[in-house]
Amino acid sequence: MKKDKDLEFENHMNKVTKAIEKMNYEADLDQEDIREVLKSLMNSSISISEGFTKQCEELNEKFTKLEDFIFRKNYMKEVKRWMKMKMNYG
Repeated sequence: MKKDKDLEFENHMNKVTKAIEKMNYEADLDQEDIREVLKSLMNSSISISEGFTKQCEELNEKFTKLEDFIFRKNYMKEVKRWMKMKMNYG
């Protein structure tokens, strides 16, 4: 047995599909068709926005780790040592 939310979503998608079919055949849409299509578009937009926010947070975390690595004291010593060797040996 399906959960209420699953049934509600399935019902919503059926309505959206019927509305899109009406649009494809250039039939008139009633208020319910328009409401369901707009609801679907709004939910998609929210989902994309949440995914984008999550990706930004993950990138920020990676940059922070990279900055921590680059600016550590030991790393800077290694860079100076490497540059000194490069200058001495051409």
